[in-house]
Amino acid sequence: LLDRQRQDHAVALPVLGDMGDVGLAQPRRVGSRRLEWLAVQENIAVPLMFGAGRLKPGEALREAREFVAFVGLAARLTDRADALSLQEKKALEFARALA
Repeated sequence: LLDRQRQDHAVALPVLGDMGDVGLAQPRRVGSRRLEWLAVQENIAVPLMFGAGRLKPGEALREAREFVAFVGLAARLTDRADALSLQEKKALEFARALA
């Protein structure tokens, strides 16, 4: 009985190859890549200035400090992104994604 119910309500799902053809196989990351030549605070301010909220630069930098503190990078606020350890770079990417 259970197998018959499954067959009656079966839904045709695309196979992985089909999903890749329409761009569903790989998630798209928007705004999470760090800019290596900018400071940590500036890296987070960029999506705040050019994203949906469109903050002014001063407001974006103030807001960025809060995200920096949230991910534990307050001590590295003015350091360039390329000077961070791998773990710190991941934290920076997380903060950019949240911003």
